[in-house]
Amino acid sequence: MAVLLGLSVTAVTVLGCLGRASWRLDLLAHFRLQYAVLLLPPVLLTAFGRRWRWCGLFTATLVLNLAWLAPFWWPQPGAVSRGTPLRVVHMNVLTANTRFDDVLTWVFAQDADVVVLQEVNAAWIEAIDAFDTDYRRLDTPSIREDNFGMTVLVRDELTTGPPTTWHTPGDVPAIRVDLDIDGAGLALFSVHTLPPVNRVYGPTNRAQLKDAAARVNAVEGPVILVGDLNATRWAYAMRKLRQDTGLRDAARGFGYHGTWPTSLWWTGMIPIDHVLVGEGVGVADHRVGPDMGSDHRPVVVDLRIGVREGQATTGEPPYP
Repeated sequence: MAVLLGLSVTAVTVLGCLGRASWRLDLLAHFRLQYAVLLLPPVLLTAFGRRWRWCGLFTATLVLNLAWLAPFWWPQPGAVSRGTPLRVVHMNVLTANTRFDDVLTWVFAQDADVVVLQEVNAAWIEAIDAFDTDYRRLDTPSIREDNFGMTVLVRDELTTGPPTTWHTPGDVPAIRVDLDIDGAGLALFSVHTLPPVNRVYGPTNRAQLKDAAARVNAVEGPVILVGDLNATRWAYAMRKLRQDTGLRDAARGFGYHGTWPTSLWWTGMIPIDHVLVGEGVGVADHRVGPDMGSDHRPVVVDLRIGVREGQATTGEPPYP
């Protein structure tokens, strides 16, 4: 039984490395932590039974999955004590979630500078507007009754340009907001991709991430990309996004923070809600919030904008 489990996990581990060939295989790339956990019994049982060939194979597969996980504990480059602080909160609130007060009370208590909320509909907008806060909701035409509405809230004292909204492949809205941070420009993109669960959504998810990369690369200056991207950092499309843009995963160095689905334990959730940052943006902290009725946990990130050259660089450490 231990050998069968080990062989099964080894097979899906290898197939998950072939995501470039197919979005279907890419789905197997999302569960690196789960594979590592499942491999522990086969490794221990085959070692105890002195079945060294099987033990060696399963240990090698375990090490491979741990290598994929390593960047979560690999420190961000350079110090981030300097630069202008900017706290960003992102949450997929779940359109059907009616715990408006719980979510919004928690969100506004985070004292964030920018709040990105996805899956908002008219009911959520009504609840947001009913709160007496120091934020203004940017007027965008991206409020919908399906699961792809979104809005951005910014502190009253934070200067912004008018938001730009466009439709990504799949007719899903995305938002760009240009922020003024101590006289320097910062472009914030909010994107919510389709879940790659069928032959239409799978390729569309990749096309949406490719579209996001093109728009990020068109910006001169610091960039932040925020959203439920329906993919983990190990997916081929996500790796290509980071490679093509130089964006870094803000979660790197702060531990494994699964965000979906909240119905599972820590070892069951996968990180599909992201904050990606460009050159000139440092990351001081990354954490997730509590379960508040959505199937996603919120993400809170403390950034430093305008860090000096060498404090925040593009690129990531090598990994499989």
